[in-house]
Formats: sequence, C-alpha cells, structure tokens
Amino acid sequence: MVVEPEGRRPSPWRKEYRRDRDLPWARSPAARAVRSALLNFVIGPVFRYYGRPTVFGLENLRGLRPPFLLAANHSSHLDTPAILLALPPSLRRRTLVAAAADYFFDEAWKGALVALAVGAIAVERERPPRQSVKLVRRLLSEGWNLVVFPEGGRSADGRLHSGKRGIAHLAAAAGVPVVPVGVVGTFAALPAGYHWPRRAQVEVHFGSPLFTDGHPKPGPGPGGLRYATEGIMASIQALTGQELAQDGAHPGSAGRVTAG
Repeated sequence: MVVEPEGRRPSPWRKEYRRDRDLPWARSPAARAVRSALLNFVIGPVFRYYGRPTVFGLENLRGLRPPFLLAANHSSHLDTPAILLALPPSLRRRTLVAAAADYFFDEAWKGALVALAVGAIAVERERPPRQSVKLVRRLLSEGWNLVVFPEGGRSADGRLHSGKRGIAHLAAAAGVPVVPVGVVGTFAALPAGYHWPRRAQVEVHFGSPLFTDGHPKPGPGPGGLRYATEGIMASIQALTGQELAQDGAHPGSAGRVTAG
C-alpha cells in the first residue's frame, strides 16, 4: 500500500507503477541503441577516468552463449558499469542487471533512468515475489544474460558477505550457467555513503563458468541450493581475495550452511 501525506488522495498511477515495475520498452532496439551510446560515450569515459579498469579472464567467456548469469560481489554503485564495460560488446548488448526494487524503482523517473542506462530490471531483495522470479526466468528464456549480486546489497565494509540462495535457485530453475565475477577497487573509488567517486585502480575478473554442460547442476532442496550458493561465493572470493564477513562461510567449507 502506498502511504500519501495526510489530506492527499493516493495516486492510482503510482500504485499501479509500484505493483508492476517491469519496463519492457527499455529492452527495445531503440532503447538498447541509446544504452550503448550512453555506455560508450558518457558512462564509459567518466568511469575510465576514475576507475582506470583492467579486465582479466575474458578467455572464460569465449564460446559462452546467452543466456547465463553473472554473479558478482557488490561494494559500490560502480560495480554495475565496471562489469558492463568489461564485457565484450556482443555479450553486453544481451545483458541486463538485477537492481533492488526498493532502491532504484521506488520512483518512476529513477526506475526509467536505470532501466535505460544499464538495462536494470526490478527485483525485490528480500523474499522476491513470484512475479519477480517469473520475470527473471522469462528474460533468461528469451536469451538475456543477467548480472546478479548474490549478497543482496552493497557491502558497507568492503568484505564479502554470504550470498542469498536465489542465485542458485535461478540457475537450477532456468538451467543456465553462472559466471563468477570479482570486482576489485570500486569500494576504494565509491563506497556506500559517498556520492562522488575518487580515483582508484579497478579490476574486473571473470571466472570459469559454473553449472555448464557436463558439470554438476545445483541440487534440489534447500541443502543443495545452499551448497551451490556457497560454491558460487567461494569462486567470487577466489577472484577478489576479499576478507569474508562473519556471516559468510569459509570458502573451503562447502558443506557449511549460510544465511539464505
């Protein structure tokens, strides 16, 4: 329910917007052309000035065809442009970003802006409703890649926190590979709470795809999903070298249960 200031009637338009945040026009050919121009000529030059990015592991993407999930650590708003700009253009054109609905899609203008600029789609962070999960699965079935941040939000201290089981659930339900991505340096450039970046050396590392043909898929049930999620987070930690937060399982203890 939308709460309006006393004396004002709720806006029917806003209520409808909050119920259905998907913006399919942002995936149209025209919107994708605008997004490509923004990334190449606006966001890219600014990011390269502050981030001086270096990309590693592009060989792990060779021969990989959409759809697949890109699971990355998250410590800065710069993570999304860092990953998108590091992708080869042919893959970037088919890549969307799962964004927190409560943060980026709470207002119409903000949702439209991030959807156009980076291909964001709204996903609830806590217990995503069936509608959000259905949307993600449909987009994967249509051949879109999706950047997902399994931690569920930006790390406030730069450490790697435990992942949510949703990433393993999506991989199992959609039958798609997961590419672990490690982003280094964005926390130094723009940590949570800061509004303007500082210059820093940014690195983007693409790991070997998980759950590909011929490799084990996430097992059924909560136990199998926890095990798979821990494996994904361990792969990310191996790429970033981040210190693990207390809520995270040690990367070498795949059998331990983390918060999901």
